[in-house]
Amino acid sequence: MKKILPLLFSILFFLPAFAVKTINVNPVNLAVVIVEKSDSAKIQQEFAYYGYTNEGTKDGYTIMRSPNGIEICYSFQDNLPSEKFPTVVVTDEEDDKDLSKRLFDLNFKRKGNTYTKIASRDDSHLIQCAFGPSNTLILRCIKR
Repeated sequence: MKKILPLLFSILFFLPAFAVKTINVNPVNLAVVIVEKSDSAKIQQEFAYYGYTNEGTKDGYTIMRSPNGIEICYSFQDNLPSEKFPTVVVTDEEDDKDLSKRLFDLNFKRKGNTYTKIASRDDSHLIQCAFGPSNTLILRCIKR
């Protein structure tokens, strides 16, 4: 019994270290959260929480990849000096109809070819979303 107790204790002690759980989040939902953040460190923490890894940069965009291969890119370079929010580009495999429904479920309203909603952080900003090339969505947080 004395030999089994330390073995059982060590198994129970080290088990949580191996029990890492990946939290799945829809990339569009995550992009809507990311576009309102103004701090790169907080953006990186948000991505890390959901298991995304930094894949480097391309054309000024930081590329983040989910465990299942979906990419979300963000950049602060295209912003006006007064704006401090990133441009976020999501590559998703959903078709336009499903993406439109998802945006509607996230309280976006369609205006022409763009979708807008009032930002969560304050009502002086809007989140704009538009379809880009190759199954991408481009999101920006702008002043009203």
